Amino acid sequence: MAFDPEAQWQENQANLGVQATWEEGGITQGLNQTKARVGYQESEVDRAEPGTFRASANRANKGGLLTSGINARRRTDVVNNFAARRTANQLTLSQAQESAKRAQEGVGLKRTQGEGKNARERDAAKEAYARANPTIAPPPIQSPKVNVATPPKPPGEWFFSPYSHQWVGKARLNAERLKGK
Repeated sequence: MAFDPEAQWQENQANLGVQATWEEGGITQGLNQTKARVGYQESEVDRAEPGTFRASANRANKGGLLTSGINARRRTDVVNNFAARRTANQLTLSQAQESAKRAQEGVGLKRTQGEGKNARERDAAKEAYARANPTIAPPPIQSPKVNVATPPKPPGEWFFSPYSHQWVGKARLNAERLKGK
């Protein structure tokens, strides 16, 4: 079987497409996992926050600090702690999204570079094949030559007969045609 640069090019293009699809799938999967993890952490924060405020208020009530500045400071610390958790979760999510975006661009760039390299390799293979196997053009088709010399035309209305290879009148030419001489 002869080497076919076009078939090799198509196979390489398909491989590039599969590779890019796998990479994009991995990037998307990682981003989805990060979103799920951040969503879970957000729900944990949302569930824990009211209980923490209640526990802080109960502790302050037991200690007789309900109206003092210590309780207000504790509440501020709890609010800051939960705000820091939410901010960290959002930062994690935004970093994952930016990382996924850069990775997607990298996949696209790799695919574009791969396609360019693939096209150059195909063209080089075609040129090398053409150099190694030059095409030999068939000789030009020539009309057959008749070795019969055409006699000089007599005066008057005469026609050269391809059947008898001589000058004949119109009536004789038609007769020769009918005979197929």
